This record gives sequence, structure tokens and C-alpha cells, in this order.
Amino acid sequence: MSSDGNIERREFLAGIGVAAAGLFAVGCGGGTKRQSACVSTTIADQDRLQRIKKHYVDMSTVADKNCLNCHFYTEGLRAGACGECSQFGGPVHPKGYCDDWKAKA
Repeated sequence: MSSDGNIERREFLAGIGVAAAGLFAVGCGGGTKRQSACVSTTIADQDRLQRIKKHYVDMSTVADKNCLNCHFYTEGLRAGACGECSQFGGPVHPKGYCDDWKAKA
């Protein structure tokens, strides 16, 4: 700040940059948005498309229907770990759900 109380151009621009970064962080979740523990960057494009077509979600909103109790799901090595689905490739969350859900026999 200059001696007369006015903000110098450099300080003004730095302040705008900080404010913009803050708004960007808030708009993008600010790093607090939780990402699924079963996200993989190695999922093939065709499997990503299948997930979209089948409306796969990591957290089921359908009562009593989730991957853990689905016929097509294979559990991971540890309890609560990501498993696999025979309907598409890549890791699948045990609490997930998709349109192909079928009760285990």
C-alpha cells in the first residue's frame, strides 16, 4: 500500500488472484469432495461407457440393493475393499449399484 492509503497495482492484482483461486476452489469442492476409493484411471473406455449406460454409482440409493448382494459382484480381498463386476471391468465399490443388479441366489 502506498503512503497515501491507496493500493498499488501489484497488490491489487495479487488480491484478485487470491480471490479467484478461492472461488475456484469453492466451486470445485475445495478439495473436500470425496472421491470413491474404487476409482481407477486404468478403466478401459468401453467399460466406462458400460458404467454410464448401466447408471453405475458408488453408493446405492436403492434400498437393499448394492453390489455386495448382487449376483454379478465378486468381493475384494478384504472386507469393504473394491471388488469386481462381471458386467464391466474395473474396480467396483461394494456399496455401489447399477441397472443390472440381480439378487444373489
